[in-house]
Amino acid sequence: MQTQSLSSSELEQVKQALALRAQQRGTIILGAQLGTLISQVLHPRAIKTVGGLRPIVENDLTNVIRLVPTLAPEADVRFEILGTEAADNSTTSNSLGPKQVSGNELWRLFSNPNISGTLACDAAGNITAYPLETPLPEAQVALQKPTSDDYRKLAEQFIEISVGAEMKSELQAALSAADFYNGWIDALRRLRNPKANPLNEWNAVRTEFVVSRLQENLATCGVDVAKAAEIVILARPAKTTRPAVPQGRSSIASTTADRSKPDIVWDLRDLVHEAVDLMHASDLREVRIPIGILHDLIERRRQAK
Repeated sequence: MQTQSLSSSELEQVKQALALRAQQRGTIILGAQLGTLISQVLHPRAIKTVGGLRPIVENDLTNVIRLVPTLAPEADVRFEILGTEAADNSTTSNSLGPKQVSGNELWRLFSNPNISGTLACDAAGNITAYPLETPLPEAQVALQKPTSDDYRKLAEQFIEISVGAEMKSELQAALSAADFYNGWIDALRRLRNPKANPLNEWNAVRTEFVVSRLQENLATCGVDVAKAAEIVILARPAKTTRPAVPQGRSSIASTTADRSKPDIVWDLRDLVHEAVDLMHASDLREVRIPIGILHDLIERRRQAK
């Protein structure tokens, strides 16, 4: 009889982390990367306290990942993340009923169009996950999640704006499949080189897109600006960084600033700082600051402690 080396809560967190990774970076994960992912979930408990990676894989994750055979004995072992769509659908099944969500779980449910169910929010910022076709309370409004078509259109924009001509044909071919996303991620991974990492750039662009969509939804629900910022910051993946804009190309999310006039930019920043110092607290609540900037500042403060 097998013994479980992870608690039920830890196992669920590992499954969620694997589902999120599969969605963002494809279904293949190296053994070293799997160990790092599990260690992050268990922290501050060390992975060696449960016997290391092998017993976790053999006892807890048999239905979640599988070993990928390799002909190179010296290569790092590789695993395939299995059934992420089925596993995601089960989290919103009728047997579980409604539940409030936030943080990483909110991001996973909101950003993945393959997860069934409905997310709804009230004006206080309480977000609840419901099984499909569940009637919503009058005080809650359904969130409009990104769809597969949204991601396909975003990927098409990404190809036109953010990658070189030598990459376009392979990426366009990946988008031609009906169920394109895993093939798209695999193509981005293959095209990485010492000078460019299109997978990282895509993850950053996609994150900004999801952040913007979530912000729009929260505003539609009447959530206070400060509360909405808190919700998005807690949900947003911590390690996502904004892509560097390739030389000669424009950013998808916004136009680049005129870098030929640095003095004007710095003067404008000084004026903004002075204006903020003169503003009343109630006026500060109306200031529109990109969530990405707030997130970066919070992470900087955490690292400085």
